Amino acid sequence: MYRAKSLDEPGDAVVFDAHMHATAVQRLRLETDMRRAIDRGEFVIHYQPIVSLQTGQVLSFEALLRWQHPQRGLVSPNEFIGVAEETGMISELSWWILKTAATQTRRWQKLIPGNADLGISVNVTGALFCNENMADDLLSLLEECDLQPGYMHLEITERSFMDHQDAVLAELDKLKSAGVQLHVDDFGTGYSSLSYLKRYSYDTLKIDRSFIRDVTSMGDASAIVQAIVSLGQDLKMNIVAEGVENVEQVQLLRKMDCPEAQGYWFSRPLTREKAHQVLSQPLKLN
Repeated sequence: MYRAKSLDEPGDAVVFDAHMHATAVQRLRLETDMRRAIDRGEFVIHYQPIVSLQTGQVLSFEALLRWQHPQRGLVSPNEFIGVAEETGMISELSWWILKTAATQTRRWQKLIPGNADLGISVNVTGALFCNENMADDLLSLLEECDLQPGYMHLEITERSFMDHQDAVLAELDKLKSAGVQLHVDDFGTGYSSLSYLKRYSYDTLKIDRSFIRDVTSMGDASAIVQAIVSLGQDLKMNIVAEGVENVEQVQLLRKMDCPEAQGYWFSRPLTREKAHQVLSQPLKLN
């Protein structure tokens, strides 16, 4: 049924075969393992630095969910996030990430000199905003973790916002009024509508890595990145370049006056212990 529904043509039929049976069994096993993983505490967070392109200082981290499976080792999010969304487990996981990341960020703010303004970015699905009292629950969570709302950055894709726009608008307004930062993830790959940028009052646009990958070619990608940076300046929004992997990209982004970046050039996602270490000194820019 799911295979038939995924096809472009309505009314198409699909015959259930051995391969589909194996896939269904594998999916059921994955779903069962995930439910056990939540109870057993197998999910962990890795932290990827977001740095200033002027100083190399770590300004915030992006919290990234990882699954440490007891038999399979580290399982890629690409393998289980889709199942979590379809089964509804994504909501429970999202709240766990928000609380864990907020608690850890507050510890770093208090323990490591010079990091009192450290922020944390968390990817959230638009469906999370459909939960009743989502904004109030998040603000209560931040109060419990002793983290000021301004240091919590919610990242959501343009498509997720569009799919749930009527349901999320009131919740976004509450969070925005309280100081929570709203970031558009993968900007440039979705609707990229200026009317939506104005309506939702975003704080940051994250340029999708597909543009950063080709930015040094000085072709369309370079022009698009420069346009997004200029747009951010005009609208008084912050800009983060995602997927920075070499010094040439860093140098060009600095010339474009892009304020922040993240990517493997600076650091891969880090365990909590290694993330603690990088907060003590600026990361390399050249």
